Amino acid sequence: MKYLQNKYSPNEIYSILQKVDSYFEPAPLSTRVDLREYSEKIAKKAEHFSCEVNNQLVGILCCYINNTNGQTVYITLTCIDPKYFGLGIAKKLTENCELYANKIGFKYIEMEIPIKNFRSVKIHLKMNYEIIKKENDSYFLKKII
Repeated sequence: MKYLQNKYSPNEIYSILQKVDSYFEPAPLSTRVDLREYSEKIAKKAEHFSCEVNNQLVGILCCYINNTNGQTVYITLTCIDPKYFGLGIAKKLTENCELYANKIGFKYIEMEIPIKNFRSVKIHLKMNYEIIKKENDSYFLKKII
């Protein structure tokens, strides 16, 4: 496995989003956003950390590092090819994001996770993220880095 930063194009990001779309909880991502437009947006405006196996993208984490107070990074997306579930890829991508954010002077990482996404909630709680609020069908998590 190889971990990279900001390597993938909108089309490559779109491909993995299509592949994992049905695994998003509580409903496919495509029911909430246009996958093509979202791929363009995150490729252009987000920092992205990725994992590849044999030159194939198998996992990606995207975050916004544009908080005006310079303190908080917001993780907007983490997705892993289901064939690679359970190998620690999401954890490693999150750690890479944390290291980068800390290196450039940010203090916090926040994210929203659907309550029904048990796998992601469990991973992030184990990584010392705290649930700071519950709203509708989501948890909002935060970590001091």
